[in-house]
Amino acid sequence: MRKHSVLVLLLIFALACWHTEAQELKITTNAANTVSSKSLIDLPGLTGNPLAIIVATPMGNTEMLNTNPIGAWYYSGKWNIFNSNHSVMPLGATYMIRFYLQPGPNQFMHRVTKENTGAEGSYIDNPALNNNPGAQVTILQNYAPEVRSPYNLNRFPSTVSYSTAASRWYIANVSGDPLSPNTVFNVVVGSGSGNPSAPVPTPAPPVPMVTPSTPNPTPSGNSTATPPPTPIGAATPRSPGPVVPASTPTPATTPVPLNGFVDMHTHPMSHLGFGKRLLHGVPDGSMGADGRPNGSIIPRGTRNCNPTDIRASNIFDALGNCSSTHGGWGLTDNPCGDHIRALVLNRMFDKDFKFRLPGNLFGGGNLIGDHEHQGMESIPEQLRYWPSQTSKIHQQMWWEWIKRAKEQGNLRVMIALTVNSELLANILNGDEPKDDKGSADLQIDEIKSFVGRHNDFMEVAYSPADLRRIVGAGKLAVILGMEVDNIGNFNKPGAVVTQATVKAEIQRLHTKGIRYVFPIHLVNNKFGGTAVYEDLFNFSNKYSTGSFFTVNESDKVGFRLGEMSDIGVLLSTSRDLRPVLDGLAGVPYPPAFNADPTSPDFCMHPLNPFSGSLGCFKTFKLLKGIINPPSEYQMYSTIPNGHVNDAGLTGLGKYAITEMMKLGLLIDIDHMSDRSQADTLEIAERPTNKYPLNIGHNGIRKPGASERHALRATVERIAKLGGVFGIGTADSEEHHSDAKSFITSFNEVWSVMGHDGGSPRVAMGTDVNGMERLPRATSGLSASSFYSDHFFDDIPDNQEENFQQCRTGTRTWDYTLLGVAHYGLIADFVRDIRKRDLFVQQHLMESAEYFAQMWEKADLQKTSIQ
Repeated sequence: MRKHSVLVLLLIFALACWHTEAQELKITTNAANTVSSKSLIDLPGLTGNPLAIIVATPMGNTEMLNTNPIGAWYYSGKWNIFNSNHSVMPLGATYMIRFYLQPGPNQFMHRVTKENTGAEGSYIDNPALNNNPGAQVTILQNYAPEVRSPYNLNRFPSTVSYSTAASRWYIANVSGDPLSPNTVFNVVVGSGSGNPSAPVPTPAPPVPMVTPSTPNPTPSGNSTATPPPTPIGAATPRSPGPVVPASTPTPATTPVPLNGFVDMHTHPMSHLGFGKRLLHGVPDGSMGADGRPNGSIIPRGTRNCNPTDIRASNIFDALGNCSSTHGGWGLTDNPCGDHIRALVLNRMFDKDFKFRLPGNLFGGGNLIGDHEHQGMESIPEQLRYWPSQTSKIHQQMWWEWIKRAKEQGNLRVMIALTVNSELLANILNGDEPKDDKGSADLQIDEIKSFVGRHNDFMEVAYSPADLRRIVGAGKLAVILGMEVDNIGNFNKPGAVVTQATVKAEIQRLHTKGIRYVFPIHLVNNKFGGTAVYEDLFNFSNKYSTGSFFTVNESDKVGFRLGEMSDIGVLLSTSRDLRPVLDGLAGVPYPPAFNADPTSPDFCMHPLNPFSGSLGCFKTFKLLKGIINPPSEYQMYSTIPNGHVNDAGLTGLGKYAITEMMKLGLLIDIDHMSDRSQADTLEIAERPTNKYPLNIGHNGIRKPGASERHALRATVERIAKLGGVFGIGTADSEEHHSDAKSFITSFNEVWSVMGHDGGSPRVAMGTDVNGMERLPRATSGLSASSFYSDHFFDDIPDNQEENFQQCRTGTRTWDYTLLGVAHYGLIADFVRDIRKRDLFVQQHLMESAEYFAQMWEKADLQKTSIQ
């Protein structure tokens, strides 16, 4: 019996020694073990072991092949070597992995905290290192957000050194950038005599990952301090200074990285665009100190046929019945309704709305395709029908929903864009201002007022310093932007368009607070050519410029003009609309009545001399002209392959881009033609400029797509300039958008941006209130699980954040059934992403920092633009 006990004790002792002794494994990165920035360490002893202590040493020419700082990343139960600055891991890099299966006295984890961090870095308080300047110390960042939270990622090369003043070893970033609290490092301590306790190659310059503690240390991810024969403190004295105790850390001199995500594409005041007759509902309603309503503008004729613009006083005003905006005309019940507007909105923009009323196109009844109008009413079933994930034309940015996206989803930066279409404003028989300049000015002023009314949780940022201050204070930073067809109305007949007037308009917009700009939107303008991807925009181009697009053939795209097959917009339903319009032409319509035979708007019903008819109403004729395009439209059938715009930047456009850069404006090249994008990139990439550009709501171009989608080469160039890419979330019946598709797009863009030395900076671009559907729920979800406090129980130590289901009035919103019905449910969408892919969720939450860095670079470079 005693013999067996001895054997058991020996076995236990052997196992303990085995777990705390160093083991080594050499890995070479290859296509099989490498994905994006990380390479798998495939070893049974490490799999499922988040307590392992790992350090890595580059072998052979690896220090030349991969110059990025590295770390150890515990992902989905397995350890990986990864580039902590998100760069793609090159293939062919070889590392000697030294690992311990569990912590021990000489191998442990060090967590950076506010208390242990001062001017010299983060000091390590460990008996093996304190008062031991001769120790050999090796570090490697330990990134394991799946199992240890809170967690931060350090993207900078780091090093270790000894302070004789403090008698402590310190970890610091070589660049001087501060270490973020909750960054964790593996620390391995060698012999105090100067001889390492485990073999570690002595690095020779240049060594990007193994850093000796000598003057001017080489940047590293895995850093080793190898002492000379004399103590480090004596041989390489640090600048004198007092000991930095844990209780009085010296504040960092550079900003702490921001945490949270940026939405690069929103439209909070789009109900004021398009002649104020497209989107129904406003984002807030309140009473002022003077007792009068001071919420957002409710346009004339959109709430119970109000005769003038009014201000919303409460949610019932703001989100009330939409019949006035979206319904047809009725002499007594809806005199401000409009059959043509209702037809366009219901059968073209919102043809997939879940709550469309029944009707037969050819059998009569509901020819306009009307839908349920009930909104926020004083009845038990409030907001029963809208907002809806299946509708594009109802308000989705009520202020409480924005606040929920911030507080429950960690939204920290939001680009608030103006938007307009003068053609649609006229088709919808809208109100002034219909022009781009007037509409944009109104929206800018109203966005600023809106944010000001809710300054308890959001504030407009006019500089990168503002952004960091606002987000650092726990608020949402709102950035004002422009997305209209014709900046400055330069397309108008008689407009004076010179370098002087262009410069003056850009300066005027900057003075008004605009910081984010689309130089080109949906039509060709004085600055350059737009991306060709929908027939409707070709007619907008005709309306704006007097001519249709001139296109070139391309085997790199599949989209063709003239085939009326582009998804989801106006002409996709044109074949159905033609007979409907023919049937509606003879309907009596008093609002169209005009008895002056000399007027171009002369309109009298043949059987009712006191009424007009729909067929001669001006908006009917405008719409009919689009549905029945002229014979010249057949020219596109003679151009083979896919179609791309022939137009690039004009000379004036190149001047405008340069002037925007000189003001530090953030430029989005989405919607530009391939040629316009190439011209803009050429300006940005000039040696003196190196100016960041952005793509805010898009994806990588696939075979058969249009030039609206981003070329891989363009995305790579954006990455090298320091720009940010926002993943578009637009949903349609043809292309479903959900958390899974977002993750796929995110990973694809991340990989492309990291190619050939680029830096991935990926965010989100929802286009909320921008006539695009928000994402649907991922199939297979259940509310009982999704809203449970145990939803993340399969992720060890990943604490629940007290996630609350959204409620508005008497309505409770279930994302698992409804998808993202409004902006507040973006928080649920982010939760869905987090459950499915921690890599994507972690990096999405770094996008506010990416955006801040991009803006800081633009602000720095603006003084050297040529």
